[in-house]
Amino acid sequence: TGVQTCALPISYPSYQGHAATLLQNGKVLVSGGYGIGGSYISGTEVFDPATGLFTPAPGMSMMRSWHTATRLDTGDVLIAGGSYYWMYPPVTTDLYNVSGTGVTTITNTFYISENWNAALLLDGRVFLAGNNYSQLFNPTNFTFTNGPALLGTRYRCGIVTLPNGSVLMCGGWDGAATSRSEIFLPTNGTITRGPEMLAARDYATTTRLADGRVLVIGGTGPTGVLASAEMFDPVRSKLPPAISISGVTVTEGDAGTTNANFTLALSTPMGVPVSVDFGTSPNVAVPDEDYVSTNGTAVFAPGTTNLTLNVAVIGNLNRDPERSFGVNLANATN
Repeated sequence: TGVQTCALPISYPSYQGHAATLLQNGKVLVSGGYGIGGSYISGTEVFDPATGLFTPAPGMSMMRSWHTATRLDTGDVLIAGGSYYWMYPPVTTDLYNVSGTGVTTITNTFYISENWNAALLLDGRVFLAGNNYSQLFNPTNFTFTNGPALLGTRYRCGIVTLPNGSVLMCGGWDGAATSRSEIFLPTNGTITRGPEMLAARDYATTTRLADGRVLVIGGTGPTGVLASAEMFDPVRSKLPPAISISGVTVTEGDAGTTNANFTLALSTPMGVPVSVDFGTSPNVAVPDEDYVSTNGTAVFAPGTTNLTLNVAVIGNLNRDPERSFGVNLANATN
């Protein structure tokens, strides 16, 4: 018949920064938050939808707001990160035991601050990401290990585990609302760039649907509140291509120049032009004495995957040892 209001006293009134986690028994664990009067909260409580009542539960080891609260395969809830007293991150992680035995405190916690995000992996571990770091929690031995670095600074991103076990991170804040996405691959412990979102979004919601697609709704962007949504389809979405460059060895002549022909390779043919900036950089070889300094932009035409980049090597009559220089790639766009 619409929205039902629960007549209940909440033990720890919080208007922001708290977490609500659905338990296996259908009840909801509410933890931490920033309360009335500017107080941070260390308490937890459980909401029972059958009675409409909140019941106080064992407290956390310290006050937290804007933390993560992830239900494990065991049914227990991993409560990590957050902040207390402005921006100070908690130095412990709590494991809420659904069996009623209380809260287990884990002290070997890496720096996990507020506005991090967490996702349960298919193997039971928890992937946590924020700033430009990531952590992996192993529930079998209650330990954290360092994960791969993110591809850039990111807070408040949408995060969801995809049907194939990889983790999508999209949007969030990197100094401004961002449209970047990246994908964590638990099979090899790496992070790759994901598809660009249609809009830069901070504070958006991210929900995996029953068919595996991911619905991203609302948020704020460069011009304000976004009244829009978009869909990520892991089956149809094509990850951005990778560009590589081959090494080459040449024998310089006694005079004039000899071309060092580098091959640029695009991992996947695209239907639109793909460009990348390049520039030579010295190693042992001296610019404009051993080779001609070269820079510019290479463009792969639609459907092409290989380009040749020529750098002139300057010849002379000296008996020089082997010398090398590099070619750097940057700012790939498609």
